[in-house]
Amino acid sequence: MPSYSYGRNKNIEMKEIDMLAIGLTGPIGAGKDAVSEYLKEEHNFEAFSCGDAIREIAREEGLEPNRENLGMIGKERRQEEGKGFLGKKAAEMAKKDSSETLVINGIRNPEEVEELRKKLENSFVLVYVHADEEIRFERLKERGRPGDPETFPKFKEQDKKEKERFNMEETFSMADRKLSNEGTLEDLYRRTDKLLSEIKQGRT
Repeated sequence: MPSYSYGRNKNIEMKEIDMLAIGLTGPIGAGKDAVSEYLKEEHNFEAFSCGDAIREIAREEGLEPNRENLGMIGKERRQEEGKGFLGKKAAEMAKKDSSETLVINGIRNPEEVEELRKKLENSFVLVYVHADEEIRFERLKERGRPGDPETFPKFKEQDKKEKERFNMEETFSMADRKLSNEGTLEDLYRRTDKLLSEIKQGRT
C-alpha cells in the first residue's frame, strides 16, 4: 500500500483507507443483486442495501414492503432529511462494521453518491451495472417480485420514470467502473472477478 500522511484521528482514517466499499448502481433488472450476492458468498464481502433501510422502516410502520410503499417512504424521508439520506445511513453502517470489504447495493441518486464519497473517501468505489432493457424486462418476469411491471411497455414506462425521478442517468455517469451483464450468471461472475481484481490492483 502507498504511504499516506495522516492528520488527527489517525486510526479512523487508516480504517477508511484499508476498507474497500463497493457501491452498486444501475437500472432495475440490471443484476445489482446478483453482483452483491456473489461478492458476499464468494469474496466474503459484508452486504448492505439502501433498500434494506427503507424496507425496515416499512415494517416498523406496518406497511407491506412493495414498490409503491417503499417509494412513498423514500420520498418522505428525502424531503425530511435530504436526497442523500440513504447514502449517509449506508456510510454510517459501513463505518461501524468491522469488515474490510463491503458492498452497498441500490444507490440511486447523485446525492447518495456524494454522501458516500464524503464519508468513506478513498474507500468507496461506485460500479454501474448495466444491461439491455429487453434483457432486464425478462429478468423481472422471472423474478416475479410484487409491483414489478407485467408487460414490456409498462416496464419501459416505469424504467423511465424511475430514472427521471432519481436523476439516475447522472448517478450512472458518476461511476468509477462499469460492469456489463447481458450474458449468463457465469459470465457475470467472471466479469465481477476481473473487475474486483482491477479495483484492488488500483489501490496498491
